[in-house]
Amino acid sequence: MWLPQLSTTNISIVLADRTITTDCSLIAATVLATFETRPNKPADDIARRIKVPIGAVRAHLSFFMQTPRLVIRETATANGRSEYSSSST
Repeated sequence: MWLPQLSTTNISIVLADRTITTDCSLIAATVLATFETRPNKPADDIARRIKVPIGAVRAHLSFFMQTPRLVIRETATANGRSEYSSSST
């Protein structure tokens, strides 16, 4: 049986104006790591890349969109899709 509370990590996120240290799930850290190669991407691209359901990706992205973290921003694209971007851009 998988116990999610045992699968957490402590990460430091270095942005241009601040460094944030937080505990998060391993999946959330993996979702965030996808922004290292490209700062803007839709959730379905992330889901495909790390092979998890899109709903899980959105849930973990919302963790990083909350105060006090505010590491990820969501914007609507011209075709109506949501795109996520790191705050460092």
